[in-house]
Amino acid sequence: MSNVRPITLLEVVRKIFTKFISMQLSDILQKRDILCKANYCELKDKDAKENSKELWIVLQDITKAFDSISLNFLQLTLKRIGLPPHAVQCIINIFKGRKVQIATAFELSPIFQAEDGID
Repeated sequence: MSNVRPITLLEVVRKIFTKFISMQLSDILQKRDILCKANYCELKDKDAKENSKELWIVLQDITKAFDSISLNFLQLTLKRIGLPPHAVQCIINIFKGRKVQIATAFELSPIFQAEDGID
C-alpha cells in the first residue's frame, strides 16, 4: 500500500477556485520574474522551443510530493514571493481542515481530517 497514490475528487466550485488561483500565481511569477529562467515549464506562453536550446529531462519520483507539503512552509513561501496577506490566507484555507474519505472496491472509509499536504 505504500506505493498507492489516491485520486482526489474535488468539488466543482473548489476546482474552479483552485484553477483561478493557479492562473493568478502564474501571472505573478512571470510579472515579478520570481522563477529561475530554467523553471518556467507551466508558465503561460513559455515552452522549450522558445530559445532554440536543448531540452534536458530528468525523471524524479514525486509520487507522494503533494502529501508531504507542509502548509506552514507553503504559507511562508507565498509570503516570500510577495502575495498579499489576504491572498496567502485564502490559499492556506483551501487546504486547512479538509475532510477526506477513501473509496475502495469494498467500502467507504470513515471520514477523517487531512492533517497536512495539498491535493
